[in-house]
Amino acid sequence: MKNKYLKILLLASCALIPFGGLGAKEEIRDIFFEIHNDEIKSAMERKVSMKKFEKFFCEVYWLKDQKEVVVVADELKAGVRAAVRKICERKSDIVIPASFDKYLNPFEKSGVKGDWDIYVDQTGVNSINEVWVKRSPLKEEFIEKRPTGTTKLHYTYQKVKGLKRLKEVKMSSYEGVQNISSKTVIYYAKIDKYLLPVKAEVHTNQNLVKKEMGDFTRNIQETFYFKNYKVNASEALIYFSKR
Repeated sequence: MKNKYLKILLLASCALIPFGGLGAKEEIRDIFFEIHNDEIKSAMERKVSMKKFEKFFCEVYWLKDQKEVVVVADELKAGVRAAVRKICERKSDIVIPASFDKYLNPFEKSGVKGDWDIYVDQTGVNSINEVWVKRSPLKEEFIEKRPTGTTKLHYTYQKVKGLKRLKEVKMSSYEGVQNISSKTVIYYAKIDKYLLPVKAEVHTNQNLVKKEMGDFTRNIQETFYFKNYKVNASEALIYFSKR
């Protein structure tokens, strides 16, 4: 994939793994929504398709333990389509958070250092060797250690009408000659009787140091929109039943 802009978004999006449940007072069993991003759409139009897209967004279907992300766009090469899908998959976690236990499932607790719980990969096949975890009611911090570098994650939550909501995610990743940091701020609105994410503002900063070129910095500001929700309307059930 030649699009460097998309590569940076992929690196930044991989950090977003909020935990918990959908957090509704009434159970959400079936949900459909769309993810729109004008910055990615414009980049694809300029550098990949060389024409305007009539449609460019992702559809997300979730039913219990099943989730499918579909890219709605014409004439995208398989590699680019897969990259866009990957970004949308990560951003869909804002609406459908991952399970904390599932995230730590490949690891075993090896000890405690101060306020940090330390988990290690016992399989030898995981890309992450070690995870440090610090949690409090409205904050979570993670340090992921890999052979190639380290990623630090900081999640801030807020209580809205008695429900815990992810408000902000900060990420910093160090690998080789580059480091990437990002800040994601999430906004909510009432959809029918549910309080759901409708917008995520993301600021990403990439710093690259090359001996022959010196320091290089790139900043990207983007906004993801979550639209056209259908909750408990059997939209995902119908989709999965046709597969």
